[in-house]
Amino acid sequence: MNDFASFNKALEYIDNHLDSNIESSEIYRITSYSYDVFARIFSIISGISLGEYIRFRKLSKAAEDLQEGRGNIAEVAMTYGYSSPDSFSYAFKKFHGISPSDVKSGQSFHIAQPLRFSVTISGGEFDASIKEKESFKLVGISQSLSPDEMSIEVWQNLGQKLQEKIGYIKPESIEMYGLYFQTEENTEIQYMIAYHLSDNVIEKQAIQMGLTVIEIPAMKYAVLGLEGEVPANIHSAWNYLVGVFLPQEGYKYADSYELELYHGNNVKSSDFYIELWVPIKKV
Repeated sequence: MNDFASFNKALEYIDNHLDSNIESSEIYRITSYSYDVFARIFSIISGISLGEYIRFRKLSKAAEDLQEGRGNIAEVAMTYGYSSPDSFSYAFKKFHGISPSDVKSGQSFHIAQPLRFSVTISGGEFDASIKEKESFKLVGISQSLSPDEMSIEVWQNLGQKLQEKIGYIKPESIEMYGLYFQTEENTEIQYMIAYHLSDNVIEKQAIQMGLTVIEIPAMKYAVLGLEGEVPANIHSAWNYLVGVFLPQEGYKYADSYELELYHGNNVKSSDFYIELWVPIKKV
């Protein structure tokens, strides 16, 4: 079973348990990925966080229940995990644009349809390869940020902050990296914008300056390049990697550092170039 097939089974499981507990152990059994890793890949490919998707699906099912008379507002709120009718009504109106009472009286409402993954390739042919990279260190600035929260403004803001400090420590090269990661101390996903670092003396200076230093372990990667203004086809690229390239090559995503290597710093330039370095392991 390739990742898309197992992901779709996991999404079917989630959809069948919107009114009960969604067990992370069951997500692992179905996909062989931890809940956090599954959620991370889901958000990158779909462009929406898994938590938001589940919330929208719950609010859609809640509206159906109310209109079909399957419980009053308080009962439906409890069924879909809300602590009070007030918190449920607030979320409900924010999503549907009308109140639960309006839906009970027969007004139309929004439906977030169940999502399923399929291989759809856009933006031309992708040229992916498998490469091995020795361990190396990155120095940069990080903040709590999931992939679906990334924006040009966030990227530029972090880059500017890093540029203000990086001149003092002379990075190994001018190529800039981006990466998502989690630590044992902080379970929130962190995004880091960084440069390659190879000097131990400079490493100490960087730490004293409040910069983050991370050692990336030796790893095998699927590498894919994208060119153009903030490549709009990044979701399609992940779609291709997970749905086509990795299954064909006998690999799957490995839970390690996902790297983006930026060539140039003008994200609006047609010459802006990104390499995705996706950690992989044998199936």
